[in-house]
Amino acid sequence: MELHEETLETATVLSPQGRIDSSNAKDFEEALISRVQDGRPAILLDLAELRYISSAGLRVILLAAKQQRGKQGKFALCALTTEVREVFEVSGFGKILDIHPGRAEALATL
Repeated sequence: MELHEETLETATVLSPQGRIDSSNAKDFEEALISRVQDGRPAILLDLAELRYISSAGLRVILLAAKQQRGKQGKFALCALTTEVREVFEVSGFGKILDIHPGRAEALATL
C-alpha cells in the first residue's frame, strides 16, 4: 500500500493505493491517526485507487473517524471502488461513515 497526501484549503486528502490488510494495517493506522492527532480540521480518504480492504483496515478507518469526530473535526470517504464499496456495505460501515461518490461532492461537505 502506498499513501499519498494532499493538503487543500478545506481538508487533508489521503489516498491509499493498492491493498490494506493485516500486513500493512498498522502502518496505515499510524499514518491516519497521526493526521487526526495533528488536529487537522477535516480529513478525506479518497479510495479511488484502493483495490482491497480487510477488516483490519476497516477497524483503522472506524477508529480514525471516531477520534476525528471526538475532536469536533470532519471525516469523510469518497470514490470507493465496487469491490471496496461491497466490503463497506456488508460490514455495515456504509451506514455509519460519511461516504460520497466523488472527491468534489465530499469536499463540498467538509
